Amino acid sequence: MKKTIVTVLLFLVLWCSGCQPTPDKEIVVGKNDFAAKIVSSDEALAIYEATEIWQEEFQSNDEKLSVIIDAPVTVPNVNAFPVVKIRPMVITQEQADIVIKVLLGGATLYEKSVKTKREITDEILRIRQYIADPNTDFNISKDANPEYYAEVLADFDAQIRRLEIEYETAPDSYTPKEASNLFVSEKDNLLAESVITWEQYEQITDFGVIEGEADLGNGKSVYLNIMTDEYFLNNRIIFFNTQYELSASETILLNDAVCIAKDIITQIGLGDMEVAASHTSASNNSFVLYFTRNVMGIPTNYASETDFSNNEPIYSPPWYEETLEVEVDNTGLCSLYLSNPIEVTEIINANAALLPFEKIQEIFREQIQYKNLWFDNPDVV
Repeated sequence: MKKTIVTVLLFLVLWCSGCQPTPDKEIVVGKNDFAAKIVSSDEALAIYEATEIWQEEFQSNDEKLSVIIDAPVTVPNVNAFPVVKIRPMVITQEQADIVIKVLLGGATLYEKSVKTKREITDEILRIRQYIADPNTDFNISKDANPEYYAEVLADFDAQIRRLEIEYETAPDSYTPKEASNLFVSEKDNLLAESVITWEQYEQITDFGVIEGEADLGNGKSVYLNIMTDEYFLNNRIIFFNTQYELSASETILLNDAVCIAKDIITQIGLGDMEVAASHTSASNNSFVLYFTRNVMGIPTNYASETDFSNNEPIYSPPWYEETLEVEVDNTGLCSLYLSNPIEVTEIINANAALLPFEKIQEIFREQIQYKNLWFDNPDVV
């Protein structure tokens, strides 16, 4: 049985938004062995020739795969296509201070709270109300997708059981303690839990966490976690609203969501990020926006965070993909997740020559077949 892949996507030669932020600091133009292998171009990218829409249908060599392409092609509005060198960006205390100021707006950060018996009871009640509500996506899927319904119901039941066990030892009341806005070193904990060796411990100079919860007013409580990690390069910012039932009652427009998100990430020093993809969250009436870094007017390819299990250093990446995910609704920022941020340190080639578009198409036709070689299930379409 033949399988069909329908490609309806924005095929990027490279795409660029109208806003091209000025770098905060001068980027060094460098020379190295890799640079010598890159062919330079004397022509501006503005005259790069490519079809406006790529429409094509073809079959794989073994005739088991059919590919349908219907994709607009966008050439970036820039004068050159540079090749740059990047490195992981270690989050500094100064940057953390800015993040705390922007995301918390002056609210006090407290240590992560311990749930009281009353809070656990309320949480169990909310879950049971959600299960009983016939208008939730969960219940609407009951007839259309019974397997999904049963799986989610089992997860809810397990969650309720865990909360009931937690209730037994929970306190009747809890007084929150103010958390530190300074990075708290986690080196000793890593060593005690055998996550690192003593030799690694001595090499780690910057590994700390700022973590806590805050009340932003109007019943909106949030969680914030900032990690600085110079050794494992696992730098991150995690921020989310802990009370999802207070989400907006009306769906926000995409353009409004983008403007709110862009304003926030610009304030925390990520003004060179552009939206690569988005989707609506029906239950929260919000938009989830996925960003990619814009390097000198050209956005990099978007890649979701990936876990690499290969332990061989030669086959492992030096660090993981940069990820920025922001959720926004009519009440403002719902969540922000930044992982493995990068920074540009050097321009290796100021204007590299691009492959002709016909060659790019040829490579795609070959690679799409290799990518799907292992799919031999006739039920896969």
